[in-house]
Amino acid sequence: MNYYLKKFLKLYHLSIPLLLVATFNALVAALQLFLLNQFLISWNTASVNNDFLIWIVLYLCSFIIIIFSNTLEEYVAYSVITKYKNILTLEWYKTILQKHQKSLNKVGKDKILNLFHTDAFNVAVNTAQFLLIVSSIVSIAGTLIIYGTIAPKVMGIIFIVSLIILPIKIYLVVRAIPKQKVKESKIAEKWMGKVIAFTQVQNVFLNNNKTVYFDHLYQEQTSPIVKMYNKVVMKTKLFGEGSKFLNKFAFIITFVVSLVLYVKGYVDLSVLIVLVINFATYVGYLDALINNYMFINTVKEFDNKAKEFFSELFDKKALAFDHFDQLSIQNLNFNYQEKSIFQDFNLTINANDKVLIKGTSGKGKSTLINLMMNYLDPTSGTIKINNTLYEQETDLANLFTLVNKDIQLLEYPSLNQIIAAQETNYSVEKINQLKELFNINFIEDETNVDVSNLSEGQVQRIKLASAFYIDKPVFLLDEVLSNLDKENRDDILNKILSLDKTIIFVSHHLTSNQEDLFNKKVIL
Repeated sequence: MNYYLKKFLKLYHLSIPLLLVATFNALVAALQLFLLNQFLISWNTASVNNDFLIWIVLYLCSFIIIIFSNTLEEYVAYSVITKYKNILTLEWYKTILQKHQKSLNKVGKDKILNLFHTDAFNVAVNTAQFLLIVSSIVSIAGTLIIYGTIAPKVMGIIFIVSLIILPIKIYLVVRAIPKQKVKESKIAEKWMGKVIAFTQVQNVFLNNNKTVYFDHLYQEQTSPIVKMYNKVVMKTKLFGEGSKFLNKFAFIITFVVSLVLYVKGYVDLSVLIVLVINFATYVGYLDALINNYMFINTVKEFDNKAKEFFSELFDKKALAFDHFDQLSIQNLNFNYQEKSIFQDFNLTINANDKVLIKGTSGKGKSTLINLMMNYLDPTSGTIKINNTLYEQETDLANLFTLVNKDIQLLEYPSLNQIIAAQETNYSVEKINQLKELFNINFIEDETNVDVSNLSEGQVQRIKLASAFYIDKPVFLLDEVLSNLDKENRDDILNKILSLDKTIIFVSHHLTSNQEDLFNKKVIL
């Protein structure tokens, strides 16, 4: 219960509108049941009078109200889902920002995207569904109250039957069926694993004319899994049919007893008709109550999944100093998938050095940059900054700026906001200096910029301006001028190298004259 309370309090500003609308919807549905009974009583008098017309008009009006209230409930529920997804995504994003990039690289982009998109959406959807449990409770209570008003004995029967079938349905829906679904999923994964394994080795059998043996082996190893899978699926369906049977059983018992009461004159015919029309809806409320309860367990599962995901990550550890003197790489070895990328590699970079890292594609230029940024762990050897050894959590963000193809510009309407990467409180003077530095003179209306309409070279220049807006001593530039024309490339390169900064420049297309502008060259 503590978990539910925390979840509600966290989302109270979103929960209350949905709860109010859902409650109103449930009350209207209960009112409609009452109006139906009154309409049938009036109709049963066999005289079309004013009361009959009033009840039929009210009954028809209730349908219109329900259509609008259902639409409103769907709209509010969707609003809760989207808003909570954004809240959750922002909350998780803030947590991600505290984690080291190295640990994020290890879990992979796909897992992070799945967390932010799929998992956040599932938590939001299931939370909204859980909130609708109030609607189910009000609907059940409203139905029983109406029956208590028009036919107390029938209400008592429905209540007793509900108490009988509800525990069984809870067991089937909450425990038995999900348990079977888990088994079904595990067997399906095992089956798929066998299929993939045979797919990977099928050429060996085909090339050696062992097709018959392949078929026999495949059947031998997959047939038991298929039989087990079919058995579990049938059991799941049996449990599902059992839940449906309980609904029919409850209706038959209630109807038969109510029919006996009608024959003995204890209830009116209108009550029997209402029972026939409404009982399936009432049982639907019971099913919805159980399903809505299940949603909170699903939310718990996704919450635990998110906690498990974040537990795999480790926090950043900022450097104890804010200046740069030297970066030292000693006896570095780095292997990737059993392939040696660096062997006994050594490099020293001092403050204000202009270092060129060149080499053909696949030689490890970007890998070296990632090692310098502490995004990767060397297989052996050491990397030091200001004679301080890199640790697992060392974060270099206060000293280093990395610009590569993965850097994305934030979407703001004006060019100044894009360069500053913030909406307000930016330095126009500094931005103008950066525009001049990187030859950003190609946008006519700087208050209304659509980055998607710019060329790759123009985007590269804006990325550089945005990167240099934050003043840091070291800039690692990975192929940042590759899409520029020769004139702009030459001019901007000269300007960058004239800055009082440590520049580590990765490229493989500079001329020999341009390479001579660097005081250190690393050829991979």
